[in-house]
Amino acid sequence: MAASITRRLTPIIEKAMATHNVPGAAVGILQDGKEHHLARGITSVEFPLDVDDRTLFQIGSTTKTFTGTALMMLVEEGKVDLDAPVSGYLPKFRLADANALKELKVRHLVSHTGGFLGDYFDDLGRGADAIRRKVARMRKHTPQLTPVGALWSYNNAGFYVLGQLIEELTGEAYENVIRDRIFGPLGMDMTFWFPEDVMTHKAALGHVLKVDGSLAIARPWGLTRGANPAGGICSTTVDQIRYARFHLDGGRTADGKRLMKAATVRRMQKPLAHIGWSLADDVGVTWLLDKIGSTAVVKHGGTVNGHMSEFLMVPSRGFAVTVLTNGQRGHEVGGAVLKWCLAELLGLKKPEPATRSLSAKAAAAYTGRYPTGAGDYVVTAENGGLLVSFEAKKELLEADPEIAAQLPPPLPIAFVGKDRAVVEGPLMNGGRVEFFRDDTGAVEWMRFGGRINKRTPA
Repeated sequence: MAASITRRLTPIIEKAMATHNVPGAAVGILQDGKEHHLARGITSVEFPLDVDDRTLFQIGSTTKTFTGTALMMLVEEGKVDLDAPVSGYLPKFRLADANALKELKVRHLVSHTGGFLGDYFDDLGRGADAIRRKVARMRKHTPQLTPVGALWSYNNAGFYVLGQLIEELTGEAYENVIRDRIFGPLGMDMTFWFPEDVMTHKAALGHVLKVDGSLAIARPWGLTRGANPAGGICSTTVDQIRYARFHLDGGRTADGKRLMKAATVRRMQKPLAHIGWSLADDVGVTWLLDKIGSTAVVKHGGTVNGHMSEFLMVPSRGFAVTVLTNGQRGHEVGGAVLKWCLAELLGLKKPEPATRSLSAKAAAAYTGRYPTGAGDYVVTAENGGLLVSFEAKKELLEADPEIAAQLPPPLPIAFVGKDRAVVEGPLMNGGRVEFFRDDTGAVEWMRFGGRINKRTPA
């Protein structure tokens, strides 16, 4: 079986890497209790080494599930309640909207439903107080966009708050808690937080595209320490499959030691909030949840400067797959691998939604600008559908003209239902786009890439 998987999957990986200019990829698969590891490409275009199953990659936001796992261990110990107000654990914590703070529960943080701006990335240094200082600045930097619990929008900043909460409840640095409660017991001896640890091993460097189409090393490396609870882990496919086994085996280590109750593991994988039409159908305790037919899929993924990752489990089948890449368009490689694994190894195929055209009048309801912190999404009408482009802020382009090459080309989207659409074409194919209307029926928000952005009509 191992030889068969390698022989059949290798051309899928190599074609996707070549098509999307991704220099390196590592894949780990767990099926029927057996592991399969495949690796292709190089760690760096400047100092190339062959990628293998011990090569370190930044896993990005799959880190959030480690934060959630540690939090649920504290729930088991009676130290935290998901339905309790966050302010009860962090009395000094403030949001821009004082009324929203009163409504904010721990479950809103683990399910991305806090309603405040989620993409806040100031660098506050490497000190042990980095997370606390970052959380203290959220009052000024994360305005309230929607009422608490009203609308799902991917939220990194909420995980900074969870990181501080874990520190307050344990009296330990966040990174040490994850290391001592998860990495160590699971034998994840090739999983690290900090560059001084990573640099002593073989590590893949992230890559971005330049204006001339060539690849460049993504700099700076990694996330700031204050963002570690949202995406700071570096790991290998071997260690990621160890982590998958833990969640698939109901909270037990490889030697049978129980770290979490099976019921708690299952609770993490049950819907806590409905997402709608975005990165998944529902969200549990940090896990993104989908269904293919009647089969539940538990997943996450990550994006860090030049590193893209995927992590997916099918609990009912004891199956897991992780894909680690070091290229700006690595999600296209990961998506090809996941699609192949689900179809060829499990017989699971998600039907493609039927698309329909829009009249010029209907399309006009969605056109306009949808500002973000780094620029604007610009939505225009095109051929019975819409075209979504991204315009970076002028000051960002002036500071680094190469940013232009890192932006996606205009993406055509086609509607599959009322206010719901999918991306068509070679990039982000099948990516979900959803629009939300105000009380008058006018389009007010677009959710793209999991984030909501408010519309400024054309």
